[in-house]
Amino acid sequence: MGAVVEVATRRGGRLAPAVATPVRRGALRGQRVALRVPAEAVLDREVELPLAAERAPGEVLMHQIDRLTPFAAGEVYWAWSRLERGRTRLLLRLIVVPRDAVAPGLAALRQMGATVGHLEATLPDGSVQPVPFAPSGAPSAGARGTRVLAVVCLALAIAAAGLPFALQARRLAAVEAELATLRPSVTRVEALRRGLEGAEAGSGLVAAELARTGRPLQALASVTALLPDDSFLAELSLKSGQLVLRGQSANAARLIARLAGDPALRDPAFAAPVTRTDAGTMDLFTIHAALVP
Repeated sequence: MGAVVEVATRRGGRLAPAVATPVRRGALRGQRVALRVPAEAVLDREVELPLAAERAPGEVLMHQIDRLTPFAAGEVYWAWSRLERGRTRLLLRLIVVPRDAVAPGLAALRQMGATVGHLEATLPDGSVQPVPFAPSGAPSAGARGTRVLAVVCLALAIAAAGLPFALQARRLAAVEAELATLRPSVTRVEALRRGLEGAEAGSGLVAAELARTGRPLQALASVTALLPDDSFLAELSLKSGQLVLRGQSANAARLIARLAGDPALRDPAFAAPVTRTDAGTMDLFTIHAALVP
């Protein structure tokens, strides 16, 4: 079966029941019609504009179609209507119909000899919005002069060409709205991630520096545990992992063996000759050792 259109006559503002009519050349010759587009092939969204755009909102929208929809201005038919006027903004409803979605229906009607005056976009609530072929600065009101309304039934090319474009546009609009909702959370997460990366980098630098220079408190604890009761330190210094001990001991020679037995120290040795105190009872020593990283 070939393509079919449903033709309904409008009389006095009322629409008569539609009658299915095969597409035959000249079947609607001389008739002025409008092509009604199913809701599945229509993209509608709310748009906010600054109040300064009130004088020519249509012109502003014309230059922003590619930003507000997934299409370029030359790829769609569109219209708008005003929803609300606030103190600082205008809230508009933008209606968009992809040209590829209605091209088969327009071709069928023109083959039947009809003059297609405009489109009628079906909105989700069941209402109809006239959409002109050439956008103007005001919403179209051409429906009053239309005598016959032709509705192309999901036949052939409209289902194949129109619906994928419209569904894609609706999904993109839904994703855009969801992204706008999630954007503040994403910004906070990114800030936390940068903070954590900075903290990890800082802790890594501290760990690297401690590995290079050694841990003074740990070295002091180890040396204190190794020294016998008859020995004491007068000075301990640690620089770039090199430990220097100065102090007194009743027997300084045995300190080297004690320090060598600690796995945290390496190569302990006297850095200067051992001397005796004035009383002659204690050895004065200076010992050098390296900390194991």
